[in-house]
Amino acid sequence: IENLLIKGNIADEKIHFTPFQILFTSDQFLDGSGWIATDKKFHFNLISNGIFLDQINKIDEQDIAEGILFLNLTGEGTLDNPHIKGELAVKELVVNNKELGDFHIDLSVADFLAKVTGRLNFDFSAAYHLNKKDFTLDIHFDDTDLSPYFNIADLKDFSGMISGKMQASGNTSNIKQTTGMGEFLLLNLFMQEQELIHAENFNIVFKNNQILIPDMQIRLLEGGNLDIGASAD
Repeated sequence: IENLLIKGNIADEKIHFTPFQILFTSDQFLDGSGWIATDKKFHFNLISNGIFLDQINKIDEQDIAEGILFLNLTGEGTLDNPHIKGELAVKELVVNNKELGDFHIDLSVADFLAKVTGRLNFDFSAAYHLNKKDFTLDIHFDDTDLSPYFNIADLKDFSGMISGKMQASGNTSNIKQTTGMGEFLLLNLFMQEQELIHAENFNIVFKNNQILIPDMQIRLLEGGNLDIGASAD
């Protein structure tokens, strides 16, 4: 951060923050404004015009990501029950020297329920109740390239593709009761372009702290077939 200056004044039982900028460079900045009242009510806006990730100290120090960050965030309500909505996007995202494309999420918090939806090279949505601690998660894959994620994990010889969906729900105060299900149309895994696994139309279930794999057939090393079915605690 190159410069940060926030000024405020008190009027009508509110602390008003005059429009301010957080400067990363002369042409990369975050605009903000807002107020907070003595009764805990508040309002704020945060907007960025495009900030290169390598201008953010923690990211630059670890040299883990590149891209251009755009942010538009608005909040209001009370500190006890905030209402927040906005969107965050990263254009031309690169992680560990692997291009992931554009990343976009929409987020909201209202009546103690936080929601996030977004897209990278798959679609996802999640919800979390701030008081009850209940959560849900949905992920949809449509011929999703797995190569970037193997690369991030430093498994550069591996690649793959997946189509299907995953769902999970539970409560963070009792993770063992989490339930989940995966319904997959296709899974291909390769090592140095040699097929390791090919599987179609299979399910995976997580319930009662067990992983269940109903009977399915997979093709190994482009040759033999293997029939499997399993459960594990």
